[in-house]
Amino acid sequence: TRAQMLAALAAVPLPEPLVLTLSAAYDTHHEVYLHLVRTALTASWLARTPALTRCDAGMAAAAGLLHDIGMMQVDPQIMDPDHVLTAGQHAQLYAHPQRATSLLLQQQGVFPAEVVRAVGEHHECLDGSGYPRNLAGDAISPLGKLLSLAQVVAAMFAPGRSSPEMRLSVLLRMT
Repeated sequence: TRAQMLAALAAVPLPEPLVLTLSAAYDTHHEVYLHLVRTALTASWLARTPALTRCDAGMAAAAGLLHDIGMMQVDPQIMDPDHVLTAGQHAQLYAHPQRATSLLLQQQGVFPAEVVRAVGEHHECLDGSGYPRNLAGDAISPLGKLLSLAQVVAAMFAPGRSSPEMRLSVLLRMT
């Protein structure tokens, strides 16, 4: 399984502008970069679970790797967990999925529409409380649902987080 997840990640097409953006993330926002990689691996693993989805592992890895690429174009203060966001910064944060899809992914022309759509939906919630479009239920694509779950799980397992397995267990029981 590990080899398959890594193979799915290695197969993600990365045009030069995205390589540069990911390199900048690695250098300037290393935690964001690590979150992208964790999400890609988690998404590719979830895609292999037939009970969850019939999504392609390669598309899931691509969506996971690129889901927060729009964060590289927001005010750097937004990344500071202690910073109180201004109204303009809230708007930037809520727009980052659209920025990733329209400005970065669609222009490359190498990603299937399902990947682009999922990246735009990664903060949507089944109950409609997510953003940027407040989609609910089946209005969210299967890959978008998978990506949303993958990024939450990846965040829970970030270094320094205590008891990620227990937190995930509680979260899954609440849903």
